[in-house]
Amino acid sequence: RQSAWIVGALMLPLLLALPAIWMAHANNEDLLRAELLLRQTVDRLRQSNQDISSLDGVRSEMLNRYLIEEQLNESRPRLVLLLTILGDLPEDVQLSSISVHGNEVKLSGSCRLNSDCAAAIAVLKNSQLANVREVDVAQAASPIAARKFEIHADCGKLVGSQTATATPAIAAATNRQNSS
Repeated sequence: RQSAWIVGALMLPLLLALPAIWMAHANNEDLLRAELLLRQTVDRLRQSNQDISSLDGVRSEMLNRYLIEEQLNESRPRLVLLLTILGDLPEDVQLSSISVHGNEVKLSGSCRLNSDCAAAIAVLKNSQLANVREVDVAQAASPIAARKFEIHADCGKLVGSQTATATPAIAAATNRQNSS
């Protein structure tokens, strides 16, 4: 009897502590699951941060390439527009040389009639070229001979539409990049 009483006395606290132990164990499992979930979330956030950093690098690279392309395109449309303007010259105007130094363009050639030369100058004046002027005019020796001419003009105002529309977008992207 006494031994049963002793065993009962020892078992009673154990039986009373059993729900607390079970709750602590269950709570511990929940904490372990929460810790595992938290670690996974932290790992995903670290990976996302690395991805964002690499994308920032790619964006900076693309922006730099775009700025370089814009700088290169600033001169190309000028030449394309100049060639388009020259395509509108009268058929009897023969160009022997075209030279561009800075903003100054020099056209040399010949034409059969004075009216052809005047028509060429009118086409150039009606274009985006500025300060169109004829210099070093050599009159033809005979009515059959070709008349040589030299025309100078300022092509500084020839600007392509690509660079005019791309500049605000580039400036905004550059400002965003610099502020971050």
